[in-house]
Amino acid sequence: MQLQSPESAPSIAVFLAETYGVPLIAAGIILILRMLAEVSDFGLENCIDIAMDWAVLGVGACGAIFDNPYVKASFGEAYGIVTVMTPLAVVLILVIMTLMKQRQPKRVSSRRAFASLFLGAMGLWITVLPVIWAYNHH
Repeated sequence: MQLQSPESAPSIAVFLAETYGVPLIAAGIILILRMLAEVSDFGLENCIDIAMDWAVLGVGACGAIFDNPYVKASFGEAYGIVTVMTPLAVVLILVIMTLMKQRQPKRVSSRRAFASLFLGAMGLWITVLPVIWAYNHH
């Protein structure tokens, strides 16, 4: 696979901004619209929904991440395994959050809300890790 020289390669910051920037802005707009549309107060019980949105964004970003030629070249023979295991790990996180949401009490503790947001952030972080690894090892 013929790649650009390292000097002309797009930076990791630009790639991540392109991959996650627009969807995160859209998620922020959706969050604001949800807050405005809520009849009741917007509180800790909504954290699980926000976290699930983040994890879904992580799954959606996998396509752009694994289509990147630097990621493909960096992983070599392990590319297939990484492209399967990364979204699978995020889907597992989504399953855990779905179970959390089904068992969510009416009044949510700050600990449970933080755990939800942490899992959602992990869903994003898991998809960012292969990009960081690829750009640092290529």
